[in-house]
Amino acid sequence: MNPDLSVILGACGGYKAVRATVQRLKRQSCAEKMELIVVGVEGVVEVPPEDAAVFWGCQTIQMEHAVSVGAANAEGVRRARAPVVVFGEDHCFPEAGWAEALIEAHRQPYTVVGPVFRNANPRTTVSWCDFLLAYGPWMYPSQGGFRTFLPGHNSSYKRAELLAYGDRLEEALEMETVLHFEMASKGHKLYLEPRARVSHLNFAILSVWLKVQFYVGWSFAGHRATGWPAARRLFYVLAWPLIPVMRFVHVVRELFAPGRPSGLLWRITPMLLFGLAVDGVGQFLGYSLGPRQSAANLRDYEYNRIRFVTAAERDVTSDGARPATTSKKPR
Repeated sequence: MNPDLSVILGACGGYKAVRATVQRLKRQSCAEKMELIVVGVEGVVEVPPEDAAVFWGCQTIQMEHAVSVGAANAEGVRRARAPVVVFGEDHCFPEAGWAEALIEAHRQPYTVVGPVFRNANPRTTVSWCDFLLAYGPWMYPSQGGFRTFLPGHNSSYKRAELLAYGDRLEEALEMETVLHFEMASKGHKLYLEPRARVSHLNFAILSVWLKVQFYVGWSFAGHRATGWPAARRLFYVLAWPLIPVMRFVHVVRELFAPGRPSGLLWRITPMLLFGLAVDGVGQFLGYSLGPRQSAANLRDYEYNRIRFVTAAERDVTSDGARPATTSKKPR
C-alpha cells in the first residue's frame, strides 16, 4: 500500500533546520499514512530513526549542488510515492487535523488544495505586513471554497498533475501563484480547505523583508509575463505604479472580513505601503526584463527563516529550535 500523502520538506544546513516542522508532522492523527521526504539543499540530512519511524516511510534526498526551492520541490515530487504531495517549510507548522483534512479534500476532483494560515510571530509590524501580503487572502478565519489561486507555498497537489509538466516542473514550481493561474485557466479546480490550518513564521527584520519583497515582485512578474506578447508586457510596464494601490485595497478588504484583526490597519499602513512600493519596483523589472536570477536570489531567505525574526520571537517553536549553521549569509 502506498501512503496517502507525501510531505516534501527542504532542509538547508541539516536536520536541525526542519526539526520543529517534523515534530508537528509527527503529531498528525494520520502520520502513519504520510511519507516524509526531506530534500537536503545544503549539507547532509539525516532524519533520526525515532522520528522517521512515525511515518509510513521516510526518504532523504541530497541535491548535488545548491538549487532553488522550485528545483528541490520538483525532485521531491518525482521521488514521492503518494498520489498527493504537499510542500512544507521549515517555518510553517501544521496544526492538528491538517493532514487528515488535506487527504479527505483530495478525494474530491480538486487539483490543488490549500490551507488556512495563522501568524506564528504576531509581535512586530514587519511580521504582520509580511503575513498580510503573502497570505492575507487565506488568513484565519476563512471560508472554504473554490479559488483562482491558493498559497504559493504549503499547498497540496495531485502528484500526477504536477508530473504532467515534465521538464517544465522546476520552472513551474518557482512561482506557484503563476502555476495556479495557469491551472485555473485550464479548468483545474483549486480549493481552500479551512480545516487544514498552519501557523506561518514571517520575516520580522525590516531590511530583510524589503529585499524579499523586491525579489518576490521581480520573480512573480517575470514568470507571469513569460510568453506574453510585447504589447501586453508593455502595458504592465507602464501601469506598474497602480500595482501597490491595488494590492493595498485587497489587503484592506481582507483585514475587514469577519473575524479578522481590522484594528491593525492604522498601525501597519505606513510600512505596508513602503513594502508595496518596493514590490512594485520589483514587478516593474520583472515585466521589463523577465525573471533573470530573481528566484535564485530568494533562495537564501526561504530556508532557516528563524534567522530573520527578532530574538523575542524565537520561542515560537515548542522544541526551542534555533537556526542551523550554514555558509550562506543574508544578502
